[in-house]
Amino acid sequence: ELTHKDIQSIAKTIKKFELKVNGVNGFQNAQVTAGGINVNEFNPKTLESKHNKNLYAIGEILDVTGDCGGYNLQWAFSSGSLCARSISEDIND
Repeated sequence: ELTHKDIQSIAKTIKKFELKVNGVNGFQNAQVTAGGINVNEFNPKTLESKHNKNLYAIGEILDVTGDCGGYNLQWAFSSGSLCARSISEDIND
């Protein structure tokens, strides 16, 4: 039941929301994740499975390992964006 103006106001508030980082927990609390589906099983230009049409994989489900510190988030966002574009182009062809 939100109006368009309400939605715009909420979006503006969210976009301006800031958090101040006060520090880290040190190396002893660092996290590492590895493993997942072999990236060679997917087309690197679309992230579509080479074996199952219309099956896509993104983010940490794939075996992509990087240093902690936002790299996994960047991979999640970037692979999600690539996948969405690929699906959109596939639908529009």
